[in-house]
Amino acid sequence: MLNDVKKMIQKELPRGETILPDEQLQEACEMSEDMEMLTRLCDDHRITPTKELPPMRFLFTFNGTPCMPICELVAGTGKAKSGKTIFMSMIMACALNGEQLALKRVDSEPLTILWFDTEQSEQSTQDILVNRIMPMAGITIRCQKEEAGGLTEEAVAYIDKDGKEFPFDDKFYVLNVRGIGWEKRKELLTFAIQRYQPNLVILDGMKDLMLDINDATQASVTTEDLMLCSQLNKCCIVNVLHQNKSEADRNMRGSIGTELTNKAFEAFECEVMGGKDDDEDGEETFVIRHAMSRKKRARRRLYYRLNDDNLPEQCSKPDVQSRKAKQGATPKATGTVTVAPEVKWEAFNHDYLIFHEKNGKAGKCPWEWNLAKLFREAFENHTQRPYAQVMGAALRLSKIQDKNYYYERYKEACRTGIIVEFKHPEKGDTWVELKTEGLPF
Repeated sequence: MLNDVKKMIQKELPRGETILPDEQLQEACEMSEDMEMLTRLCDDHRITPTKELPPMRFLFTFNGTPCMPICELVAGTGKAKSGKTIFMSMIMACALNGEQLALKRVDSEPLTILWFDTEQSEQSTQDILVNRIMPMAGITIRCQKEEAGGLTEEAVAYIDKDGKEFPFDDKFYVLNVRGIGWEKRKELLTFAIQRYQPNLVILDGMKDLMLDINDATQASVTTEDLMLCSQLNKCCIVNVLHQNKSEADRNMRGSIGTELTNKAFEAFECEVMGGKDDDEDGEETFVIRHAMSRKKRARRRLYYRLNDDNLPEQCSKPDVQSRKAKQGATPKATGTVTVAPEVKWEAFNHDYLIFHEKNGKAGKCPWEWNLAKLFREAFENHTQRPYAQVMGAALRLSKIQDKNYYYERYKEACRTGIIVEFKHPEKGDTWVELKTEGLPF
């Protein structure tokens, strides 16, 4: 190309004049090519009201609300042992037989699934597949002997709930990669998606595609790669990621959790209620909440318990009261922010407490919460934040351990106009706004 440009320019120059040196001419050509490429990219990626785009294709509905679209990332999150894998099993079973509790498949035909398990042993993965997903989907294994060329071979057939043969091996691909190094897992995942062309990918768990979940660069690259993979292969990738260990902090762990929160189309949150610690009958109730969505969020939650066969059965919301509430340990709201005498104020962060010496001499509680300072610093230079993020930061800063005690301080901050709670107009979840009038920043 360089020689062609030189000949063209030489024809235009007056006799005796020389053209630019090769180096400068090469640079000019490259700049021209870059501009042409960027122009094409601008034209290709511009969105106008009349641009023809394919409609969003959702794979399921959750309590009647469309969810899990192709070409998007979805988050499945919760504390450890909160029912995340059970929910993933529910999704996969629904992809095969069309309906599981609150989930319904949109398409009439079964979906193709890739389950990429990074966390469990091969035995655990197989046990979940055979003893949970297949029974939920109504698929059984039938072995029969066939004779061919004088030899007897045992053939395996999969039978659906209607008694018809089901193409299980062509619809369900399960890879257990716990024994593979993290460097190869992402490469293998991309290859498997390209090879099997699934509609639905269950990535359990996402953090195992990287070495350090708090590495912001790794987190960004991993999330971008998954977004591109879902778009190129027209699949929905459901990413399982744990929440932070603190009971009050429901954010997903690490930098990878921050990236997934920002980039995911929606998130489902799993929680477990009751059990031996709280519920008198000892039964655990699992909850699934459509925590956020870029479109419409399902308002109703799904409550279920495991039956004798360890399979989920829908139930009503349980009336579970915590042990602390039963014992009456949580102080009721008094309309003030003074720390009650029975509260051990030594355990709190004194940076957010105000000491009144006169009250102490008079036999009254000398301590009072500086709620304006606490919530101002809990917003971490933001004016609006999701409710859970404010709560997590406030608990961490104040060193309050009792959630119910925190709720009373939170309500008092709302009553005194320090903060205002509202519903996010797009996401539909609860956010909190810091009122800046009179605050020193």
